[in-house]
Amino acid sequence: MNRKHIAVILALSTVVWFGVFTAASHGQPAEQSAQQDIENALSQKDTFDFADVSLSSFVSTLREKYGVNMVIDYRALSEKEIGTDSPLSIKLKDVTLRSALELAIRPLGLSWTIYCESLVISTPAAIQSMQFT
Repeated sequence: MNRKHIAVILALSTVVWFGVFTAASHGQPAEQSAQQDIENALSQKDTFDFADVSLSSFVSTLREKYGVNMVIDYRALSEKEIGTDSPLSIKLKDVTLRSALELAIRPLGLSWTIYCESLVISTPAAIQSMQFT
């Protein structure tokens, strides 16, 4: 083997090892990782104290606090004449984000799901159609 062959072999082995290391450190595709991040956030216990805040403000606060993508399905809400300024109140101690979210938005006739690497707040009918696509 000459130096050129050795250089090529070393370069290729570096690329292969880098690929193995990168795959091992990430371990899963980006979509699965984002979904796992959301699931982890939903499992965190916390205290929730919101008094007459708008739905959009509630979602914005949770998005920033837990660092996950959270979106409101504006189209589905407008079809049911539910505004993002709809007030909600919730006061809970030592419960998961999953429970707090469910208890806060259910009185508005809303639900949530994980879709396209985001936690989506929408109507139950719209969520059902998301799950079939």
